[in-house]
Amino acid sequence: MSKHNYQIRITKHARSRALERDIRLDMIRDVINNPIETFFDKTRGNYKSVALVKYPSSKQETYLMVIHSDKINTPVIVISTMWQTTGWLRKNGFSKI
Repeated sequence: MSKHNYQIRITKHARSRALERDIRLDMIRDVINNPIETFFDKTRGNYKSVALVKYPSSKQETYLMVIHSDKINTPVIVISTMWQTTGWLRKNGFSKI
């Protein structure tokens, strides 16, 4: 059950990357609405959120990172999405992983 229900708009780039990476809209929505962690990337000027979701082909839980605009804006604009490893997430600033 979602804690939040943010409206989401996906850029053409994000839609293309999601399709290439077998990432569905419901997965992106889950990460935005129920992240394990979200932080502001000062270098890039955007937000990064991460959550565990089931990878489509293996059904194993895997970290999905969504790069997006601030959640205060309505709708949240999704810039890109990608699967990530624990090591990469910790190396790049996520602390709750």
